[in-house]
Amino acid sequence: MTRVAILGAGAECDLGLPSGHDFTFDTYYCKKTRLYEALSTFYSNRLGQSEEDSLPEKYIQTFLFNSNSLAFKRLIKNIHAEDPEYITRQLGGHQIQSFESFTKNDFHILFNGIILDDAKTSENHPQSDVNYLDTNEFHFGILEQYYSDLINPRNHPGRFWKLVNFYWSAFFSILLPIANELYRGVTEYEADNYGYVLRNLDCVIKDIFSEDEVFRCSRNNCYYNKMANKFDGIITTNYTPYINYLMTDNYDSLSHIARLSGSLSQFEDAKTLTVSDSLHAQIDSQSCIFPYIMCQSPVKPIIDANQLSEYSKAIKLLSSADEIVVLGYSFCDEDSHVASIVRTALLNNQSSRLCYFSYNDKSDQLSTDSMARHIAEDTRVLLKKLRLPASFDRARVYLVKDCDSRAINELI
Repeated sequence: MTRVAILGAGAECDLGLPSGHDFTFDTYYCKKTRLYEALSTFYSNRLGQSEEDSLPEKYIQTFLFNSNSLAFKRLIKNIHAEDPEYITRQLGGHQIQSFESFTKNDFHILFNGIILDDAKTSENHPQSDVNYLDTNEFHFGILEQYYSDLINPRNHPGRFWKLVNFYWSAFFSILLPIANELYRGVTEYEADNYGYVLRNLDCVIKDIFSEDEVFRCSRNNCYYNKMANKFDGIITTNYTPYINYLMTDNYDSLSHIARLSGSLSQFEDAKTLTVSDSLHAQIDSQSCIFPYIMCQSPVKPIIDANQLSEYSKAIKLLSSADEIVVLGYSFCDEDSHVASIVRTALLNNQSSRLCYFSYNDKSDQLSTDSMARHIAEDTRVLLKKLRLPASFDRARVYLVKDCDSRAINELI
């Protein structure tokens, strides 16, 4: 039997990495002033030197939003339309009846209340508000408006740097939890983690992706430890090296691993719009690069031939699968394109089945009847996300309410 896994952020939470919800909050709602300062040094020798150059002449320390930007106002409009009470709480009880009634001061208060600046205290961000923001889709349509500015950065440098800084923010959101462990006790890193990584980018990436480091981090009682060598192919939206652990019998077998969202080791050149992997070629100290990672937005830009190759690989793996196992991945609206290729594979291969791990930290406390109801409802939601027809045989979908990695051993 050919078994293929689809792995999302939830499959790596037990390695200390952020969930999809945490990742959304850390990228869209966190202004990383210290990062921008480090990037200012990083880009000092990488920008346009002539009028013919398409690159900006200088780096700009800028966040995706400011209190008066159209992007932030769109974010507030989205939040207000779904939950005006949340806005009322942020404004200290002041109710806004319509979006047109917001004042400049209202937006200023909301920006300071919703956006976390790493240069300031986070005491004004109650945990309930953080959890609320990172579980909704208010950011849809925000990032996409900047994609076109990659084509000619010099024409719109402010917009270009908002997007590039966002990508670096996403990059560090995933990398720092790994690097914090790897460089624990390294004085230079602990004094300036952003600067240290950017100054030693090649070495840091190679350290993180080294076989010894991947095996060290995945030998604990985690999902990946339970799943090693149980799959014929891996499809992931994660950026880390840890999926390589699942192919320990053939650690370097890239043909069996499809990375749909890029990798921490991949960078895009803003001048040539090409993607290179720092594991295979040293990063050019003069190139204006930024991380090549597909972040959380419903529309994904097509960047490079490598991107198409990875999707082609994923389609080939799915088309030959007798069983598709999904772990830590919710088929959210931001990844409808992934749901599409899974749906096609299931419809084209009538003998294939889908095994879906639905995480629930209270699964072992549910009665048999309650568990059955939960599974039935989650199956209904899953089929809806995959947009499978009503005639689809539900017996081909096996849903597991998973409270920890023990369920992996029981099923696979």
